[in-house]
Amino acid sequence: MTTSQIISRVEESRKELLQLDLRNPLLNYRYLRARGVETVGETPSQVFDSLIRRGNGMAFAPRLDDNEVDDVCNSPPRPRNVRNTLQTQESDRDLSRRLLNTYYSARTLIEEQGVNTLFVALGMVLWREDDASEIERRAPLILIPVEMGRENVRSSFRVKHDGEDVEANISFIAKARADYGIDIPELHEVVEENDGDLDVDSYFRKVSDSISNMTGWSVDTSSVVLGFFSFSKFLMYRDLDTENWPNENGIGDSKLLKALYGDDGFRERNPIIGAEDHLDSHLSPADVHHVVDADSSQALAIEDMKSGRSMVIQGPPGTGKSQTITNIIAEAVGLGRRVLFVSEKMAALEVVKRRLDSIHLGDACLELHSNKTTKSAVLNELKRTQELGRPNDAGIQDGFDALDRVRSGLNTYSEAVNSDVGNTGVSPYYAYGDYLRIKHIEDVRSVSLPRVEIKGSDSWTNAQFNRKRESVERLQLRIPPNGVPREHPF
Repeated sequence: MTTSQIISRVEESRKELLQLDLRNPLLNYRYLRARGVETVGETPSQVFDSLIRRGNGMAFAPRLDDNEVDDVCNSPPRPRNVRNTLQTQESDRDLSRRLLNTYYSARTLIEEQGVNTLFVALGMVLWREDDASEIERRAPLILIPVEMGRENVRSSFRVKHDGEDVEANISFIAKARADYGIDIPELHEVVEENDGDLDVDSYFRKVSDSISNMTGWSVDTSSVVLGFFSFSKFLMYRDLDTENWPNENGIGDSKLLKALYGDDGFRERNPIIGAEDHLDSHLSPADVHHVVDADSSQALAIEDMKSGRSMVIQGPPGTGKSQTITNIIAEAVGLGRRVLFVSEKMAALEVVKRRLDSIHLGDACLELHSNKTTKSAVLNELKRTQELGRPNDAGIQDGFDALDRVRSGLNTYSEAVNSDVGNTGVSPYYAYGDYLRIKHIEDVRSVSLPRVEIKGSDSWTNAQFNRKRESVERLQLRIPPNGVPREHPF
């Protein structure tokens, strides 16, 4: 398959990632029944200033009764940095329920997917699908990633910026460009014009100017909501854009993609070590990095990985897949390679990370997507590991030599007990089994069977042994009807 064909197939797959239907809350925001919070009377620029510039946490206040409304209207506005409270129209009970549901939902999503999808959205584009549509849709404009928390069960929930980048609604920007030919500016354009600072009101004005020719479209510059929004699929869509890849070794030159999209599939060479081969004849202790237990099938999979074979490892729970992944990562580290471990579920990542931490290899791993990976946390982790210095491997070769001697002795013993004695076709392993069976009969019946020495038996061939055994078995069949030979009259 040619490079142009690969790129064409990738573009087709990309379209499936681009969720531009109305089920996407980034395009069609709706106030959910049990989670998320909408505010009233707030100013997005002041909320941005409080959360981002000042780094304050913000609480939510239930709706005011009539007397409180009069007091608020007749009193001068309080500075945002003093009150740090977002006003809502929910009753005290409903607000508490919503915030609790939002908190648990956000925590569950982080635990399962390792991605924060909780944002404070500033401003909304009110838009319609066409001139004839009577349904008004809402799409958020600026999204601040936040985290929720409280000091104890009796205190109020507060939200604060989690340290990640403030985002524009890239899904809506893509839909406006694709379906309506509208170029809505991105945040970085406004930031660059303001010497690295984001002017929220200026961004709203630019968006309003860009949609001014659309009938029924407008910008709500007073909207501030707390809700769930996900960029993950759109980010994958953007990463797979061929324009973002280098001209050399571009996306169309990928061997993996050619195998995935091509007619031939994966044509892997035969493994270096066969399934019936004796592993210890091929593997030296100094050349492997098995940091947790590995049986022969797992060791073969690890060696296949080292040789560059593509493969799928599957099996039911408890069959050692996470152990194999742990060993594969350790092998990659030992060989100076880089490895990317991804999983749909956060729990799978945590199991392997805990295993690596327990054997002091966790320092070689950098968490890229989890609730612990804010920019500051990543930078601090890089600084910490850079200061660790080189690991101390003094005396490790002595350990390898000792392991080699022990392994050699065990292999020699194993080979001896499983090898035939002379030409008998019987190994000590099977002979031990027969002896233990006889010993068990003696113990159960409290008898002592006679020891009979058969001279030359150690030189019998397997065929001779079988013929003599058949003779004994025929004699044994005669005993029940005829009785013990020495007690027979003749």
